[in-house]
Amino acid sequence: MNPNEPLFGNAPHESDPSQTSGLKKPPIPMKALYDRIDQVRRTRIDLSAQLRNIAPELPSNATQKSLLELADAVESNVSAAELVSRFPKFCWLITLQSSAAMTDALTAILEQAAYQHSLWVKKIRALAYPLVLLSIAIIMLIATLTLLIPPFDEMFQEFDIRLPAMTQGLVNVSRLVTTSPLVVAFVITVGMAGLAGLLWIWIGDGMIKQKLLGPSTNVTTTRQSLSTVTLQLAELIEDGLPLDHSLRIVAESHFNGTMRSILADLAVQAGCDKSRLQKSRAAMILPPNFLYALNPTSLIGPDNAQPPNTTMLRELAASYRDLSIRRKDWMSFVLAQIAVVGVGLLIATIVIALFLPLVSLVTSLSS
Repeated sequence: MNPNEPLFGNAPHESDPSQTSGLKKPPIPMKALYDRIDQVRRTRIDLSAQLRNIAPELPSNATQKSLLELADAVESNVSAAELVSRFPKFCWLITLQSSAAMTDALTAILEQAAYQHSLWVKKIRALAYPLVLLSIAIIMLIATLTLLIPPFDEMFQEFDIRLPAMTQGLVNVSRLVTTSPLVVAFVITVGMAGLAGLLWIWIGDGMIKQKLLGPSTNVTTTRQSLSTVTLQLAELIEDGLPLDHSLRIVAESHFNGTMRSILADLAVQAGCDKSRLQKSRAAMILPPNFLYALNPTSLIGPDNAQPPNTTMLRELAASYRDLSIRRKDWMSFVLAQIAVVGVGLLIATIVIALFLPLVSLVTSLSS
């Protein structure tokens, strides 16, 4: 299924004479989501007020602005289709019927935004350490190439020593630095700017990173998506909606095309035969515990049919959010250690390159 195509077929709004009367038409794309949003807006008078109350507490100015604009749009009776189009990341909030469900969802958004903000600060600090260390190493390297290597170069030429490849490369770099300082400064500036740009892309989750890696390969994005999906499913199911209808609403309200396609297939399977969720195409991608929470009957047998376990879904939502955070902290730690090891290897290379010819010179003089 192409994530850019409608999730549930291209059924027209009017009857298609080419279809036989005995065939069941597929659902109209996005109709389940639009109907749900309209239903919630008719019964929830305090919907926009809740959005406005939680927005100032979020650490991200962009998220604050989006929630306030969503509240204004809801209050202005903007159509459901326009709400979904303008607010793809937050339209799932207005599918929650009860005030308690909305409070839980907004609290989860607040917690996740606080986590993301603290992680952003931690990553900036974690990246500052290797960048400062690298800058100091470059300054020391330039000082070594301009002040320390030239005397060794003159001595090697005076004694006509055959230099190892490592030492000869270091001497050539020293000559380049001393003869063309502007070129070297330009190369270093461009290199540092490129490295800073790559690190900036890495610490964020913007469009550039998604284009390079793709949303399906970004484990952190997938876990954050699952956190939102499980929380929304728990609320919809507790509100009395069938599993397949809940999955359809969640799929249509999700902004990630890959996750939309997976959940759409799962909704179709749940509508046909819920007992085969663990054998569907989505089971190859989604975690087993998520599928078991949707169909606990698979663990106890078909004779004891059980509804989806909403308590387990809520626990999974918190677990997925925590796992994504732990992974990011671990990656920042590894980056700092790589910088330390890299600087150490650079220093060791310079020392070994300088002393290899001296060993040969001492050996030749002693003989």
